[in-house]
Amino acid sequence: MGTPKKGVILLFRKRGQGKNQNDPFFAAFFAVAGVARGLDRTGGRVRMRWRAGARWQSTQAPLGAVQANGMATMAERLLQGQTALVTGAGRGLGRAFAERLAALGCRVAVHGLREQGPAEYGEGTTLTQTAADIAHAHQTQTLRVLGDLTREDEAARVVAEVEQGLGPVSILVHNAGGDIAAAGGKPNPNDAVFIKPEDVRAVLDRNLLSTIWICRAASRGMMDRKQGRILTISSISAFKGSASGAIYSTAKAAVVEYTRCLAMQLREHNVNVNTLAPGDTRTGRFLGTRTVDPDRLATEGTLDRIAQVDEVARVVEFFAGPLGAFVTGQALRVDGGSQCWPS
Repeated sequence: MGTPKKGVILLFRKRGQGKNQNDPFFAAFFAVAGVARGLDRTGGRVRMRWRAGARWQSTQAPLGAVQANGMATMAERLLQGQTALVTGAGRGLGRAFAERLAALGCRVAVHGLREQGPAEYGEGTTLTQTAADIAHAHQTQTLRVLGDLTREDEAARVVAEVEQGLGPVSILVHNAGGDIAAAGGKPNPNDAVFIKPEDVRAVLDRNLLSTIWICRAASRGMMDRKQGRILTISSISAFKGSASGAIYSTAKAAVVEYTRCLAMQLREHNVNVNTLAPGDTRTGRFLGTRTVDPDRLATEGTLDRIAQVDEVARVVEFFAGPLGAFVTGQALRVDGGSQCWPS
């Protein structure tokens, strides 16, 4: 063993940066902590010092907290103290988004339409238990909240209930939606011409109207506070015409456009608005409602496959965290390249 190396790393801070752990200044520090693992292998600490006016300030992180993948545990809690509302969070991608945000330190509101929703495809029991499980797993506070987001008054009530129970919503992930008929299940027929009128309304309400109502309800407080992140969940169906699922594709295309319009309005208020468009993802509902080619269930060696849930959910870290601070009005497909054309 050689003599432990020592070194000094200087980070230059712009005026106003470094006020909290959510800004890029601290993100840079925690990233440096990972690099610094090569400077001192004795399990010491990385110290950062910067000048604020006439005074020097400092902070430090234990190198022992730096994991093998080069990320610091403190960095993983960069959203500590923020409140996130995830809609449709009882199962599937929604639950995975909620888990990711909880792991980053957020207090998380776990929304669903029905208390028994998580049990529908064997991904849980009740919404209350799901919220409790997330709180226990990530040592954070959660709140179970029920509501029909196709109604404007219910969307407003959901946001008010979350803010009363957990504090002002600073992150909204609107995941609720789906190609679901008025009576449940997929519309049948499910095309552009013969789909039943009640199913047209149900699909548009569930996907487009719910997006508008919940975003309106959450963004007003974000505008007042000059801070917030909104992530709508659309679909790669928004970017390609299809005879089957035509109204769903239409609704998701409208979600993308509404997201861009909202982003333009909120940019002067320092609120970021983006949309994540997943491709096929191996949720309980996806696997339980169709026959799947086993070759597409590969987990490595090819991108021509069905995504694992976490491969999609982890992208929320970018949009909600410091790396996404100057990104707004964007549609990001997470589909392994199944669509390689502009969105």
